[in-house]
Amino acid sequence: MKTKILAVVLLLVVLSMSGFACGGEGLEVGMSAEEIEIRDETIVAGAELDTYQLDGVMTMNMLMTIDGETFVASMLVDMDGAIDKSNAEMYTDMDIIMKMTGEEDIEMSMGMYMVDDWIYIGMDMFGTDMMWLKTWMEAGDWYEHDIVTQQLDILSDIEVELVGTDTVGGIECYVLDVMPDIEELWAMMEFMGAEAGLPPELDLEDVITDYAVRQWVAKDTYFTLKTTESLTMVFTPESFGISPELVGEFYVTADMAIVITLHHINEPVTIELPPEAEDAVEVLSID
Repeated sequence: MKTKILAVVLLLVVLSMSGFACGGEGLEVGMSAEEIEIRDETIVAGAELDTYQLDGVMTMNMLMTIDGETFVASMLVDMDGAIDKSNAEMYTDMDIIMKMTGEEDIEMSMGMYMVDDWIYIGMDMFGTDMMWLKTWMEAGDWYEHDIVTQQLDILSDIEVELVGTDTVGGIECYVLDVMPDIEELWAMMEFMGAEAGLPPELDLEDVITDYAVRQWVAKDTYFTLKTTESLTMVFTPESFGISPELVGEFYVTADMAIVITLHHINEPVTIELPPEAEDAVEVLSID
């Protein structure tokens, strides 16, 4: 990845943009004919998704116990963005609030733009002016941020379950539970750089204790209009291959919840670089 700054954003959109990836072979025995049809039509619709706008909210709550002391931390991310695949342009803007026991709240804003063959990253903290960096887009950079195409490579053999119907923005939708296995779920997180700092031999069955993904698919177009995702992870010294005797008491539980909606699908979209980003400092890469 060009930048780990996009980790939160990509996690928000990773499922919403792509429908259910490709394939599904081998799992159809456990799915009804209607579920197979909806899944397959959603795959086709995902391939035809060219422009869209999105809104999302992510919350993360962590409970940490270290040497007998307990700390609580939380993060709230409110974001919006737009994608124009035909012109290889996109943007995402985020407002982030982080809290931790005994510490002052941290508020920050972040933005990422891909415009005119440049990648721009902006960030401000503690009310300072937005600082912008830019790097020239290289071959393959758009592919790294094109979630639809990435999902065709990352996900396969997805099983879905039709659990009901609902409306999103007045549009009738199928409500589907999407059931990637833990390895597929972790592949999504690795794609976003979530594996940074974690040992490659991490036992996913121990760390990820619970997860769920649900999607709202429009009955008329089969576009995915809404996605919710929840995930619980538990870390202990053993998770990192460290003896408890070396680090003492250490236990972390992290609960993440995501809601994202897509709108103005395949409608004209204008993505303009903020004027203050025109003076961005050029760097070789943004990691």
